[in-house]
Amino acid sequence: MNEIYAYMAGILDGEGSVLLNKINKSRFRTPVVSISNNDKNIIKLFYNNYGGSIIKKKKYKEKHEQSYEWRVTYYKAINVLKDLLPYMIHKEKIHRANLIINVYPIVTKRNGKYTDKEILDKLEFEKEFFNPNSTNTFDKYMN
Repeated sequence: MNEIYAYMAGILDGEGSVLLNKINKSRFRTPVVSISNNDKNIIKLFYNNYGGSIIKKKKYKEKHEQSYEWRVTYYKAINVLKDLLPYMIHKEKIHRANLIINVYPIVTKRNGKYTDKEILDKLEFEKEFFNPNSTNTFDKYMN
């Protein structure tokens, strides 16, 4: 399985995204891992291993090849990142994956009820996640 994870991590490094997105008008952002590619077999590899959804992308010109996007959210995204992180080499995606794996579950309440301080922590996490120059590793959560 290590060879498959290494292969998939390479695809994620080159063709994928590790993001926090707002979904369904939610108050806070949620983890999203996605891959876009013209090779449907690559997309199916991710789908068969992790579920999620496959989206057929719109072709803007007839001469363009059909492309697809695979996407997982929430805790499925965390599971993907846990499996692939040891094989990833893209520095920013590694940083984002570490934040999602280690900090997102801590700053996210399953019941959606947050104190004022928890809201500030959650918003700080989201802000730092998108700051490419951030050196904040959120050590205060890693006790």
